[in-house]
Amino acid sequence: MRKWFARSIGVMALGLAVAGCSENAQVNRAQVNPSAQLTNIPVTRWDHRPDGAEWTQAAMSALQSHGSSLATLEPKDVDTYCPGYRTASAEDRMAFWAGLISGLAKHESTWREEAIGGGNQWFGLLQISPATARGYGCNATSGKALLNGESNLSCGIRIMGVTVPRDNAIAVRDSRWRGIAADWAPFQSSSKRAEIAAWTKQQPYCQVKPQKKGFF
Repeated sequence: MRKWFARSIGVMALGLAVAGCSENAQVNRAQVNPSAQLTNIPVTRWDHRPDGAEWTQAAMSALQSHGSSLATLEPKDVDTYCPGYRTASAEDRMAFWAGLISGLAKHESTWREEAIGGGNQWFGLLQISPATARGYGCNATSGKALLNGESNLSCGIRIMGVTVPRDNAIAVRDSRWRGIAADWAPFQSSSKRAEIAAWTKQQPYCQVKPQKKGFF
């Protein structure tokens, strides 16, 4: 994460406090059994990493809880990343978001949960600053906490659960960057957006499903 709009912190913090939001996914790895908790573990770009399955489980858990609004949305630019999204099942939509986030993590941290950037400003898989985490009501609000991969992803999904519905976009620019691109610089780069999209659109959960024909 390379950019934070400070003017939004007060408004979002108040809204989150009123709603009584809590981060449910500061996950202890010892408690995570991805095979038991997910019927179908979606393909992600960190699958080759030792903790990849745990990260996917954490992402899917967050997408089923405080990030559940994402799978109900149809952002204006979603076809660029996932041609079959609009007719996809809820499970496939969540899988897409998990896959998209894994692509973002490649460009932010090269899938290293211990990554620290910007002169000790940004932490973890998605390079989130503690100030940003606090502003959005994440449970992980310190650099140390954000170095936990599962907690970092949970926080990132909480942030996206605000910005994507707000702007109805993944990465669109008019007067400013909107959607995920409002906070994450890789989505401000045309080449990185294209690289992320090239991968997600090839995945099974983003394929256009043939429409069933009715019988008369």
